[in-house]
This record gives sequence, structure tokens and C-alpha cells, in this order.
Amino acid sequence: MSLPVSLAAEIPRGADVIAVPVASGPALISGGQDLDLEQLRARAFEGKVGETASLAGDGTTTVLAVGVGPVDEVDAGVLRRVASAVVRATWKRRSVATTLLDAVPAGGDRPLAARAVTEGAGLAAYRFVRYKSDPDPCRLEGLTVVAPDAEALAPDLVRARAVVEAVCLARDLVNEPAGSLSPSDLAARATEAAEAVGLDVEIIDEVEAANLGLGGLLGVAQGSDEPCRLIKLTYAPAGATRTVALVGKGITFDSGGLSIKSADGMMGMKTDMGGGAAVIGAMSALPSLAPAVKVIGFVPATENMPGGRAIKPGDVLKTRNGTTVEVLNTDAEGRLVLADGLALAVEEQPDAIVDLATLTGACIVA
Repeated sequence: MSLPVSLAAEIPRGADVIAVPVASGPALISGGQDLDLEQLRARAFEGKVGETASLAGDGTTTVLAVGVGPVDEVDAGVLRRVASAVVRATWKRRSVATTLLDAVPAGGDRPLAARAVTEGAGLAAYRFVRYKSDPDPCRLEGLTVVAPDAEALAPDLVRARAVVEAVCLARDLVNEPAGSLSPSDLAARATEAAEAVGLDVEIIDEVEAANLGLGGLLGVAQGSDEPCRLIKLTYAPAGATRTVALVGKGITFDSGGLSIKSADGMMGMKTDMGGGAAVIGAMSALPSLAPAVKVIGFVPATENMPGGRAIKPGDVLKTRNGTTVEVLNTDAEGRLVLADGLALAVEEQPDAIVDLATLTGACIVA
């Protein structure tokens, strides 16, 4: 995880910053710590969600007032946003302690709140700086969530860390340039992530794909020099009686094929494997989250390029389940690879299937 988050029953000594929640209202309400509310009001601090203001603390410690909005509206979503604001406001400091859980209303779901703070902070610290000549990563070495019930909340912190790690993995894959993330590279990254947490891995290459009749995936791959891959990850806990299948589109670059995109339309198409990245990320979190259900993830991965062997408008492909498809526009490649991925998922007889895909920009308009 890019930012280590821990729990403590008391504010640790030596913290550079202590972030304290302040609720909005006719009179500002400080959560759990004495603050100079008059000074905050004089500075027009209103306690809006994510609003921050620095105050002098003891010695070298800075107190950061953080707005959480109306006290009776504080929920997990608010705390996630507020934790993100804390990280942004302390980006170049060393260590931060926060009493954000003091803002949870009486009777509120504190485990959910602890997970929200951890997720908000961890994800806010994420940056993809691998190729930056002048990176500006988060300098924070750690954030401590202070709560009297810290010991009881420890399992929730573990769950939240797993979620953050999974999201950061998916973000890393999506941000990677297409020249550094071919279908084979994506399969290798998926294998590495899966083996690190004990998932079963199967990588189907182009030869095996032909033997399995994955005509949609192979058809799209024809226009590229990069061979396709079908990634299959399995989480199978003992005693599971239900099965869920995840299917994610893994187009590592989408030029549109012969129905080629414009130059502007091609920008950002390295992210066309976002659905596949989400599946890989989600699968990597399952051993830590330990749901009592079998989960199988499928990622049909290929480029969509206009090479000399590329499929042409009017071509007919046969997918895994025997359905024939006439290609009217080669830029509708996502449907073709998902058809094979979904057919393989159906063969597992799951109780539910979830497919994830950057299928069309038209969804933004919709």
C-alpha cells in the first residue's frame, strides 16, 4: 500500500500533524480535541466536508482542523472524502495522527468508518510516478487512526488495506503505457499478483485459444503482432457452495482496427483494459477478504490493431458457444472478446456473472 495506515488507542508521540474533525453548524463542533474555534471562525472556516485549516500545536506539532460537514450526516462516504483531504493537506509531512473516528455519530458503524478512513487515505496517497522524470510522491511515512477501540477495529483495517492494494494494482495496470503492457505482459502481471496471494492461475495462449474455439478473441487479435491471452484466476475457499464469475475486457490498446479511430479518439486507449484490470485487482483482494464463495475471474486480453491480417467489416467469426457474429465495425471489439469470456464463465455454472468493460464512450453521454 502506498501509505501505511495503523490504529492506536492514543495519539502517538512525535506525530508531525494531528488531524481533528470539526463539524459545521451555527457553532463549530470539535470532535474529541480542544481547538481554538474562535480562531477558526475568524478565518472563515465553516467545517465543510474536506475543508482544512492549520493551527499551531505543541512544539513542532501542527493541528489540522478538518471539516466533516453536519454532525448528523457523517457517514462512510464523508469520512472517505475527509481522509483524502487530510492526506492532500499533509502531502509533504512525515507522520499524521487523526481522530476522525470521533466524528462517528453515537451508535454509528465504527468498523465501516475505520475502513472508510483507511481507504480514503490510502487511495489519496496513490500516484503513478514510474515514468516521471520529476516525481512528486506522497512524503507521508504513515497515518495513525486514533480510536479507543483500536484493538477491536484491527480486522477492519486489514480488510481496508486489501481493498486499497487491489485498487492501486488496478490503477497501476490502467496507467501503464500500452507499449509496456502487451497481453502477455498483462498475463504476467496477473500471474505475479495471483501467486502472491495464493490464487490459482491459468493462462491460455493463442494456440490453446484456437483449440477452445475462442473465435472472438482470436479474430480481434489477428491485426496485432502481439499474441492474445486469456487470463483465468480462481479463488476457491473450502466449503464454498456458491460461485461468482467476473469477466473483464482486456484490450491493452484499441486503435479501432480497420474501422480506425481518429487521432484524438485513440488517445487514452491504453486504458481499454480497465475492466480486466478491475477483475485482476478484485481477485487479488479476495484471500484477505475471505468471502465464503468461489470466485473465478476471466480476462480476455488482446490489442485491437489494423495489421494486414486484421478482421474486416463483413467478416464472420464464431465464438466459443458456437454463435456466429458478423463484424460490421471492427471498433466494436469489446463485445467480441467478452463473448468468449462470458461463454467460458457460463460453462462454470456460476450463480452470478459480473462483467466489467470500457465498452463504449457513448455511456458517458448516457
